[in-house]
Amino acid sequence: MSESHRPDMPLSDLWKTYVEQNPRVRSKHTVSLMTISVRTFQDFLGRPGALADFTNENLVAYMEYRKQLGRAPRTIEREVSKLATIWRFAATRGPGHDAQGWRPSIRQRTAHQPQDG
Repeated sequence: MSESHRPDMPLSDLWKTYVEQNPRVRSKHTVSLMTISVRTFQDFLGRPGALADFTNENLVAYMEYRKQLGRAPRTIEREVSKLATIWRFAATRGPGHDAQGWRPSIRQRTAHQPQDG
């Protein structure tokens, strides 16, 4: 049965669906990193997250939040990469995202893009 990825879908449900439907997620380390990334994003939000929370504004603010906590830039990039994986999964799977006219937008950032200082 295909899962409908609605904007109000809890991130915990989306994450479980991603793991169930993606046979490439076999490494316990990868599962752990993705679980931590979802949890820390929800900690940042201060509540359980939903798919609609994956916005450029929220992800940029999340990156700043993690930076203020003293996390290394590579750690932050890894965390956001894991979140983006789930975001892309929702954007490309399930009939619900297109049927409702909603689709998360993904803006790619190059590794060498200048940072505002």
